[in-house]
Amino acid sequence: MGRVSTLLDVGTSIKLAASAVAVALLAFGAMASPASAEDTALFGWCASLDDPVINAEVGQEVTIPCTVVNDGPAEAEGVSIDGEIRFGFEGLVEIKPGSLSVSTTQGSCVFFPDPIVPSTLQGGCALGDIAFDPPIANEAVVTIKFVPTTSGTVAAHFDLSAKNASSVEGDMLAEVIVSAPGEEPGGDNGDRVLVDHKGKELCLPKAALNGHLKHGDEVIDEEGCSDTAQGAVGARGMAHRR
Repeated sequence: MGRVSTLLDVGTSIKLAASAVAVALLAFGAMASPASAEDTALFGWCASLDDPVINAEVGQEVTIPCTVVNDGPAEAEGVSIDGEIRFGFEGLVEIKPGSLSVSTTQGSCVFFPDPIVPSTLQGGCALGDIAFDPPIANEAVVTIKFVPTTSGTVAAHFDLSAKNASSVEGDMLAEVIVSAPGEEPGGDNGDRVLVDHKGKELCLPKAALNGHLKHGDEVIDEEGCSDTAQGAVGARGMAHRR
């Protein structure tokens, strides 16, 4: 199992040795493969297939799984995810020092603080090649873990790519709504809003709405929605894993 851990101090500062970053970046290049003559399709998601929102409580460990599936018909070469983890998406979520880790079932990951917004981690994971031999080997999983010490919303979003990807489907987005102990999980999570997120419709809790509006998303319907659209995506994803 590949693994890269980073430490996030209470507040926004992140400590990651420059040499470790350099080694990890070199690993990205070392895992690159020659282009394949046959293309393949990728499918990815974070959190669950049915809902990108995770409800959490201050003091409890949060786990965000991000799954990449090779839908075939060929081996996916040079697969990677690149993006960010925003601890200041909606309010600043501070976390327990030393509790942040990013691990992967294959390849390596590296994240470092954004020089302008240090509460945001930039980076990604070089996953290498993903075979197409379902159900034995056709996926890779990246797992993000941390322990929040304050309430707010954390957002993780990644772009998925491969050297021979003919298509990339799914949305590698997850949002963690952290509530204080004793509060109803997710705050007003029962009320949902339909949002246009980069051309895709997401049915999100109102607790996550402000963060999306700040980053350019638009409200499609304020009168509520269900996760029907995301459920349809989920059904397709489950078919990949059978």
